[in-house]
Parts: sequence; structure tokens; C-alpha cells
Amino acid sequence: YLRELPDSVLGHGEVKRDIVNISNLTEKADKVKELNRLLPLLPDANYALLKHLSAHLQVVIQASTVNKMSMSNISIVFSPTLSVPGGLLQVMVLEHESVFVK
Repeated sequence: YLRELPDSVLGHGEVKRDIVNISNLTEKADKVKELNRLLPLLPDANYALLKHLSAHLQVVIQASTVNKMSMSNISIVFSPTLSVPGGLLQVMVLEHESVFVK
């Protein structure tokens, strides 16, 4: 389903470019701050999808001893599917409460 979306979940244009460029930041706190600033600029449906998917993936990771879906494995599967850099996806999932405060 996610691969068949007509547009990237990060949208297009400057917002997408700015979000993808966050992966170049070195400090996690800076990434969280920039995601918190830029993600609300996405269309509501895209924001909601990322917010709820990140929350769900957090639950999946909590059961990684049983399901073998660690954050690394989640990134391998979902990063290309969502066209989101792996490190950025990790921040969205692991820092969900700080990133999605809208």
C-alpha cells in the first residue's frame, strides 16, 4: 500500500528537501527540533500517516525479542518504502513523542 501512494509521504518541493536534509545534522536533539518544526508543514494526511505509523512501529520494536523487528530491520523495510532516510526514520520512531507534538 505505502509504495503505491502517488506522492512521497514527505511531499515534494522545498519541504521534502528540507526534511531530507535533516539527516545531515549530527546531533539527535537538532534532528528532533527540525522535524518538530518541518513535519507540521506537510499536508494533514501525510503528517497523520507518519505520526501513527511511527507510533505503531515503536510498539513493534518493543516486541523485537519475539518478532525480530529491531529498529535496524524496521529501517531496512520502511525507509525505502516511505522514501525517508533510515536515520531520519529512526528519529521519528524512537523520539516519537518529541517529534510529533502537533
